[in-house]
Amino acid sequence: MLSVYLIALLISHQAISYYEHSLKGGGPPSLQYDLAQLLLKMKRYDKCEKILRMSVEQDETGDVDSMQRRTKYLLLLARVYRQTGRPGDSVTFLDQAIEAQHR
Repeated sequence: MLSVYLIALLISHQAISYYEHSLKGGGPPSLQYDLAQLLLKMKRYDKCEKILRMSVEQDETGDVDSMQRRTKYLLLLARVYRQTGRPGDSVTFLDQAIEAQHR
């Protein structure tokens, strides 16, 4: 059982390296969301929060695709805050996601 866990951990770390390298090379914005999801699953909340906050700030162009991405980032950020015991921040970002959907 330990070997299965170690293999999964190694694969996860390799995936993180792949995502980070791809993002540095100007990869598609969807990679940011995928990386944040992986970090959330691995309980690396600080790094996940940092990526999501940068993504939310960068994605304010106003076209439909960027607004949809921004809403996904906000919802995932709310999950991060809920899982780290910050319900006030979680509600704040849920409200922002709802507001973004209504635009």
